[in-house]
Amino acid sequence: MTNNNVTHLNSETLSLPLYVRNYHQGDKMTIKNMQGHKKISDIFIDEKIDSSDRDSYPVVVDSKEEVIWLPGIKKSAYDSKKTGKYDIILEYL
Repeated sequence: MTNNNVTHLNSETLSLPLYVRNYHQGDKMTIKNMQGHKKISDIFIDEKIDSSDRDSYPVVVDSKEEVIWLPGIKKSAYDSKKTGKYDIILEYL
């Protein structure tokens, strides 16, 4: 079972520092175990996130504005397996 409330990241594959910001129109991410990018707006629709909540939903990005994680919804390709190499653990409470 996948828990989208925790992500494990390897700082060597990211552009630090990480930031938490709101959704911006045009945001997209590479979802873990999928090919290519997907628009965040499409993910919100698929996950049935109310349109009034989308503009205030937290989005974790790196310093290059690459979407790293949608807490509680989706992990990006940057997420490491628990048995893999990682040195950052983020948890959504």
